[in-house]
Amino acid sequence: MRLLAAFPDLEARALDVVVEPAATCAGASGATSVAIGGAKVSGTIAVRWTAVGTHRGAYLGAEPTGKRITFKGIEVIRVRDGRITARWGEWDGLDLLGQLERDL
Repeated sequence: MRLLAAFPDLEARALDVVVEPAATCAGASGATSVAIGGAKVSGTIAVRWTAVGTHRGAYLGAEPTGKRITFKGIEVIRVRDGRITARWGEWDGLDLLGQLERDL
């Protein structure tokens, strides 16, 4: 039932990355940065992504279909003093189930 077990070739790619510098975050003065995608950043980072994979295992009651699926999501990551201090994310699970033709 786990996503990566059902879609073993799943690949996710960032579509957009938006960085709010640490200097603009309340209480984050003097924060260091971390490397993300080769760029050093600190503060709040929003990443919109898309994932593509082949349905090869049971997932949420849907038996393997062999279909290529694509779904999207977003992650918001807060970095302070060189560490990830918070992460929020959401992805479109209903779209994924619809592509598997599962009754919603």
